[in-house]
Amino acid sequence: MQEYTAHTARNVSGLRNAAPGILESKKGRGSAEDFFMLYKLARFLQGLGLLLLPVGIAGNLAEKLTLWQSLSVSGVGVLVFYIGWSLQQRTGPR
Repeated sequence: MQEYTAHTARNVSGLRNAAPGILESKKGRGSAEDFFMLYKLARFLQGLGLLLLPVGIAGNLAEKLTLWQSLSVSGVGVLVFYIGWSLQQRTGPR
C-alpha cells in the first residue's frame, strides 16, 4: 500500500487545478459558441470522410492506386468519418 505524503497531496491538488479539457473553459463548461464550433468541425470531418471513401475506390478503378493503397485511403475515410460522428454526438444540439 502506498504511503500518502505531502508530495502526493500536491500531486492530487495539481490534478484538481489542471488545465480545462477541450469541452471546458476556465469558467466551467464550454460556451455555446465553443460547442457550435466543435459541431461544425465534426460535420466537416464527416464530409471529408465521405469524400475519401469514393476517392480511394476511384483511384483503384483508374489503376492509379494499388488495392492496398485504395483500401488504406478508404480506411482513413472511415476513420475520419467516425471521429467526426463521435465528436458530433458529444457536442451536437440535443
